[in-house]
Amino acid sequence: MKIEIKKIVTTFAVFSLALALQATAVYASSSQQAGLTGISQDPLRYSSKEQLLFSSRDKQGRAVNAHIQLKNSDEPKIKRAASLTFNPVGWHNYNFYFKENNGSIGRNWLMNRGHLVGYQFCGKNDEARNLVPETAYLNSGSLSGMDADNQSSMLYYEEHLDSWLAQHQSDRLDYQVTPLYKGGELIPRQIRLAYLGYNHRGQKIKIRFNSSLEDNSRSGATVVYLSNNSANATINYANGNAANTVKKVSAKPQIKTFLYGGATLTSNKISSYTIKVVKSNNAFVGYAKANQIVYVTGNGVSKVYWFSKDHLPKNTNMRAIKNFTIQNAVLAHKKLSQTQVK
Repeated sequence: MKIEIKKIVTTFAVFSLALALQATAVYASSSQQAGLTGISQDPLRYSSKEQLLFSSRDKQGRAVNAHIQLKNSDEPKIKRAASLTFNPVGWHNYNFYFKENNGSIGRNWLMNRGHLVGYQFCGKNDEARNLVPETAYLNSGSLSGMDADNQSSMLYYEEHLDSWLAQHQSDRLDYQVTPLYKGGELIPRQIRLAYLGYNHRGQKIKIRFNSSLEDNSRSGATVVYLSNNSANATINYANGNAANTVKKVSAKPQIKTFLYGGATLTSNKISSYTIKVVKSNNAFVGYAKANQIVYVTGNGVSKVYWFSKDHLPKNTNMRAIKNFTIQNAVLAHKKLSQTQVK
């Protein structure tokens, strides 16, 4: 009987760990994932003064809700400090490999200490009740740098909301940001954004930015659910540990070649294409293989070479043509004839 109980406990532990691990694919979401919980979404009552509310951290030390209502003139005037000192619970400083769009491999920080309500609205930097571990992708829209056009990022909505305030000087923005957790996990799996406007009479104004992730709430606010994941990592949301899913060594890039006067060249020095082809007027053409055959007139004395006999001048003495490898021609300080055509 004891053995059976041990097996059940072990199986449950493995199952729980599997649930805590996030698959590597980045996905967007326009709704709340099943099994996640967070503070209810409700706009603040209209006020003619700025309102800023941070809910107390829970017993695990997690930030649970941040809410602000402000006008454009309420935005902070003091420049944000360059760095943070507070580490939210579950945050780890991983420097992971990621794959660039061109297939090359880069490296960058996986996680950010992410503000729920951005500093540009609230002016709070090291506020524990306003910080959660967020992937760089969620926070800035990119695995490296920033992409303000990525609708799956906090940055996209923060930039648009900031612009909305600037364009509606007499109106107020109500903005609530809530991390959504699964059970006792330390890392939120989603971040919920909710925003609406108020005019000077306290009447609600609908705000939308043509995002495919925007939805309507019963309160009249626009809501967005953003996933806290990254394509280059598997994340254990229970404790914040993560594993890099991209290896340092990238696949060899495909060699793109083109024909020039019958010779096969590349635009970049790569693989076996190592001999730089320059015309007699110093115009760069490309790179050739060292064993590429070229033709030199005047019994090999001419200072230029051609890739094809068909392109030689009409008065050329064909009996006085010598064959060179392009490597030997270049070593003899010869260049491609500027009359050589494609």
